[in-house]
This record gives sequence, C-alpha cells and structure tokens, in this order.
Amino acid sequence: DSSAITAAAARQHAGIRTFSVGYVERDYDERPFARVVAAHLGTRHEELVVSADDARGVIERPGSLLAEPLADMSFVPLYLLSCAARASVTVALTGDGGDELFAGYPTMAAEWWHDRFARLPRAVRQGVRQLAERLPGTPEELRLFLQALDHRREARNQALLGGLSSDRHSVLLSPALRAAVLGFDPYGDIDEALSRCPSEDPAARLIYRYCKLYLAGQNLANADRASMAVGLELRAPFLDHTFVEFLGRIPLDLKLAGFRRWKALLKRALAERLPLETQRRRKQGFGVPFGLWFRGPLAD
Repeated sequence: DSSAITAAAARQHAGIRTFSVGYVERDYDERPFARVVAAHLGTRHEELVVSADDARGVIERPGSLLAEPLADMSFVPLYLLSCAARASVTVALTGDGGDELFAGYPTMAAEWWHDRFARLPRAVRQGVRQLAERLPGTPEELRLFLQALDHRREARNQALLGGLSSDRHSVLLSPALRAAVLGFDPYGDIDEALSRCPSEDPAARLIYRYCKLYLAGQNLANADRASMAVGLELRAPFLDHTFVEFLGRIPLDLKLAGFRRWKALLKRALAERLPLETQRRRKQGFGVPFGLWFRGPLAD
C-alpha cells in the first residue's frame, strides 16, 4: 500500500523522500522490498533499523505518548521512524486504508471458510479441532481459525485479529476481576458498529467493520499518536473521502475474489507502475519482533 502511494506521488514530483523501518531479524524486515521500490521510482530513500535496545528506550513511554490504552506494539517502531523522518520533513504520506478498502487481509478471506465450517455438525467441528490440537506441527493460524468458531458469527473474524479466547484469558485474571467482568461481552462493540452499516451484504459489512474498528479504532490512532508525538503530520491518500466513495461503488466480488486473491483489483491497477517483486510477494503485516525480544534481550 505504501508502494502504491509512493508510485502516485513520484508521478507528481521527482525525487521525493521515502522512509522505511526494519530489523536485523530477517522474518520481520521489509527493507529489501522497500529498496526495490525506491530504486524503481527514483526516490531519496532513508532506512531506520530498530533494535531491542532502541525499543528499550521507548517501551516505558507509550502510556504518556498514547494517552489511552492501545495494545499495538508497532507503536514503538512507528514512533522511532517518525523521529527519524521529522528531522527532514513535517508531513508524510502513508498507505493506511489500502488493506481495508481493497480487502487485503488474509483474515477477510477466512470469512468464507468460517461460514462453511460453521455449517458442519458440531461433532465434526470438535473432531477436526481436537485433531489439529494434537497433531505436532499444526500451524498456529489453523488453531486460531478453529478456535474462533466458538464465537458468534459477527465476532468470529474479529477473533482472528488478536486477543485471547475466554478459556485462555480467564486464567490470567484474578478471581475478583473474573467476577467483575462476568457477563461482559468483549465483542459487543462489533454489534454497535454494524448497527450503522447501510448494507446487508456480508462482504460489505466485513469491510465496514474493519474500517470502523481495526482501521479507525487501532491503526489510525496508533499512527496518529506516534507521529504527532514528534510533530510529524501523516496523510493517508487512500482515505480521501471521494476515493472511498468511489471504491464503495465497485462490485464486492472484484475486491474479495476468493481465498488467495487478496487485493487483486489494486494489484492489477498498479501492474505497470510497480516492480514485479512487489506485486508477487506474500502479504506481510507491520510485524515487530517483540516476541523474540521479550524472551531475549528485553526479558527483564
């Protein structure tokens, strides 16, 4: 998505500045792909490598910088990248919104499979789940997919985005807190958001929910706090309201076209503007190696 925005901006102004963050942990590092795009479009490219030591200097500060609870650890590298970018620019463009508007999340494609698994007899679902739990080497994604079937339809997909199932988070809570939240529905805000959705089409409601809760409620809030903490203003061209309205008139089957064809419409539109390496690579979120760091250099 950021590559798409860069391609559009580079057509308007030559030699734009681009900024990318990466890690020495290769599974999380997108810098090689960013370099390919930067070279292809002729940008003045800068990279920031964030280490566990860099994170250590920020990790106790998010409470004062965010001003509200927000469980997204990508705040740390976003904040550090904003610090680096602010040294040379005051406004930056981001690719926020592309995944939501073009149905680019693998979890969105999982909705089709959830609907079909949910129709199976309960005994069959339980058998498949028990088999997946017992077999060594079962992908964690499959386990999460099957666990999410315990939720009602509106909450199943949201469960794939993070958080813990009730049986897992209950062991983390004290008896007093478990009693205090008895009967509380952590997915109740989904119903509230969808009550304002003007469409009854399941795919449209899925995109609507991602825009309202995941995009507006988490990603944009996270990026806004990280950038404004250092006086850097972010702009998200994908979220220009006329563009969003235009995308809303495009048939949904062009955006959510099967289990593996994520964001096919946007990729076709950019086929002549971006290098093949960018178009063919697998989906990768803005991951941060905190799991490795908390078990290693940040264990204390």
